[in-house]
Amino acid sequence: MKLRKSLLIYAISLTVLSFILIVNIFNAKADSTKIAPVKTETEVAEEVQNGGKILLEPTEKMWKNAIDMTSNHKQENEQLQKWIIRIIMEETLKNNEIKIADAVKAAKERYAFEQAWLELAAEKYKITYTDDEVDEWIKNGPDKYPIPAMEVQAKALGLTLEEMNHSYDRDFYVKWVVWDKLLPILAENNDIAIKNVEVSTDKSSPHNLLVEKYEEEVKQFLNEKGL
Repeated sequence: MKLRKSLLIYAISLTVLSFILIVNIFNAKADSTKIAPVKTETEVAEEVQNGGKILLEPTEKMWKNAIDMTSNHKQENEQLQKWIIRIIMEETLKNNEIKIADAVKAAKERYAFEQAWLELAAEKYKITYTDDEVDEWIKNGPDKYPIPAMEVQAKALGLTLEEMNHSYDRDFYVKWVVWDKLLPILAENNDIAIKNVEVSTDKSSPHNLLVEKYEEEVKQFLNEKGL
């Protein structure tokens, strides 16, 4: 149970959907020591529960509906297009209705934040990564430990699981690779001791503090760029 909580707490904080996928990967890959950007257990619970309603299991039909909703709102930027679909799925999984205009607006904001997250890591902290590093992470994670939710998504997208992992959802795993390198730097700069795996539901736990500190830096970075 403690292990499950630790994996829950340190799941990647991209979307509710990515939270589900990564938590399940980590439940399968229980010996992993990789850490990623997180939300506190309380914040996760607030996302998972919407008005007392439990987060729905993703289905192929949900994915196809999300894809269909975006068919008349094609974006030149393929990554932004993906985020629109992800936002729709996020709301669908919480059993919420969302208008396409609202999904596009939310996707643009999320995409800008994710780009700034990586840019700041590169510019300020000199974090670099290679395609080989990302591919290796994927091979030892989602490729090796497939779960039903991911297989459903791949089928709806008309992709093999490997194609989805290494291409469509690659940006998720790039963030993991970057965070692995960024975390110890942030810990040292903030004089915060960290461990590979730390079980805590405390919002002030070392990992949660570092995530929050970095996200505040990203927001400031965005403001300075006028975004």
